[in-house]
Amino acid sequence: MTEHASAPTGILCWRQDRPSPVLAIAPHAGHQVRDELLPSMVASEAQRLTEEDPGTDRLLRPFPVAIWTQTSRFEVDLNRPRHSSAYTTPDTCWGIHLYDELPTEGLLERSRQRHDEAWAALDALVDAAVEEFGFCVLLDFHSYCYRREDPSALWWEHPEKPVFNLGTRGAHPRFRALNRALLGILRPLRWQGRAVTVGENTVFGGGTIHKRQQQRHPGRVVVPSLELVKVFMDEHTGVFCEPDFTHLIQEVTAGWVAVLDRLPELLPDLAVQRPYVWR
Repeated sequence: MTEHASAPTGILCWRQDRPSPVLAIAPHAGHQVRDELLPSMVASEAQRLTEEDPGTDRLLRPFPVAIWTQTSRFEVDLNRPRHSSAYTTPDTCWGIHLYDELPTEGLLERSRQRHDEAWAALDALVDAAVEEFGFCVLLDFHSYCYRREDPSALWWEHPEKPVFNLGTRGAHPRFRALNRALLGILRPLRWQGRAVTVGENTVFGGGTIHKRQQQRHPGRVVVPSLELVKVFMDEHTGVFCEPDFTHLIQEVTAGWVAVLDRLPELLPDLAVQRPYVWR
């Protein structure tokens, strides 16, 4: 196992157990903000934590190439285009008043340069997988709020906000069987005694990482983007529901590993072209 970080600032981290066509990323798991932005930042840590994706990096553990950042999306959002990656006004970040005084353009540009650095490192990892194996499956893990408007909302009363949402928009048709199999693992799961709700492109179809990597290698890269609603935690305090969350992670990842073991069957025109061991 080898851990790496992008240069020069180390914003993107990854662990590579072995070369693999399967990569997994949690682009919003981080909480750190660099020191030079903090003096003018008025949003509390609790406010920031509510819109970050804590715990999603735990979904990366079974996968041979795991990618994450320790940097908060409130410093720079790696899942947005460069021009909108540094939040500035409330309309760019869920109505949150982030800064008392807007950082200078120089500070914002440093954030955007870190975005460039992270994207270059991610591009290199995806390109290497495509070069070696002929294809790449980039699993993209996120979470989202369901109690932003109503702190007492009950998740099972809101099917329009499914517990699991798989973003598959724009995927090449050859990946349909794989995406269906990943969805199929989620449907039988339960959360605290209730059957979970599952959607495909119901609330999210896939963010910028999803769209960009699929467009960079049409028909060679697929980015299944899993959004998990924050039933597994108190989204306002960041406290996880344990041991239930750990059990849910194990069920999801074990199921997806079993699906990925079937890649030669699910991607017969890609996964049989070159010999490989994905895990």
